[in-house]
Amino acid sequence: MFDHHRAVKSAWLPRLLLLPGALLWGCLAPALKLEPGRAAHCRYLDLYLEQVCDDEHSFFQKVKDQYKHVEWSDFLKDGVLRPDKEHSVDALSALFFLRSVESPQQRNFRKQIREYEQNFQAALPLVQDGPLLAFVPGMFYRDNPHSGADGRTLRNLAQEMGLRETLIAVEQTGSVEQNATIICDFLADRQEKVILASVSKGGADVQAAWSLCGNKPFMKNVVAWLNVGGLLRGTQLVNYHEDRLLSRWLTRLEFYRSGYDYAGFLSLRRPPTPPQRKIPAHVRVISVVAAPLERYVSARSRAYYRILKDYGPNDGLTLAADAMVPGALTYVSYRNDHYFGLDMPAARIAAMLAYLVQDTG
Repeated sequence: MFDHHRAVKSAWLPRLLLLPGALLWGCLAPALKLEPGRAAHCRYLDLYLEQVCDDEHSFFQKVKDQYKHVEWSDFLKDGVLRPDKEHSVDALSALFFLRSVESPQQRNFRKQIREYEQNFQAALPLVQDGPLLAFVPGMFYRDNPHSGADGRTLRNLAQEMGLRETLIAVEQTGSVEQNATIICDFLADRQEKVILASVSKGGADVQAAWSLCGNKPFMKNVVAWLNVGGLLRGTQLVNYHEDRLLSRWLTRLEFYRSGYDYAGFLSLRRPPTPPQRKIPAHVRVISVVAAPLERYVSARSRAYYRILKDYGPNDGLTLAADAMVPGALTYVSYRNDHYFGLDMPAARIAAMLAYLVQDTG
């Protein structure tokens, strides 16, 4: 379905924003602690399919030895793997990454992405007669187009690969229920195969759309979903803000002054139980999830990361386990936070798009 063309430009995943402070600008066990400084010697290790630094390799081995009893599914159970004096958030983040590559399905997926990426270093694939890439943007995407919430970088990459693309014009501060209706209406008018792609809050909107119209005949045209940093279970940060009087009223005031819909913010409050997911079996799903070691957390994410670290591995805006679709393919990065500013080159994203496109003709 595709061949190679065009040189790969240096590109990165869009930087994504959620909370007003981020959008509008507005504890460790001694034996398992990574120092802030980074080892200079890094190498490719087949086991992890990453460039792994020596101190990281040693740290990962200690984590594997200490947590032999922990399964990948344990991360989906609230409160089971929360950091404390004996279990650092770094150790749990490393374990989250390690478990994500250990099942045969996930290992094979990661290996194929690696092979695609190496092939695409010099030239991107050219997709012929591929599906439409329909992008669901993040919050405030209209007022902050330079944030990357509108997916322009990803959409440009899709164009370079020969894919047709479009943006689903959801309300930038609409509730997930309101935006789900917009997504369903958009898809109802399509008579072609579609790949959905979403970032940040857009992931919550897409998930709500599956619940709203997932059983409709037109949803059979949706063949894949690329979920990048999705707030699929909202974010504990909304709970945090709402539970504090001063923070709550300052946030409400900022929304009112800017003409934003506060209901959209409240719709991202993390519920006590995971949402029902109704994604058909024929839909290929890739979740790109950040679970950074603390030394890789950017200044932009650090304040929120420190709030969320008491709950477990997180990307600075949501818990890592809340950003994945259980049972689907998951690409975990231990070097990125929610804004994906490190170690996510264009060739890797092209590899994921190529993976989703294959066999859709």
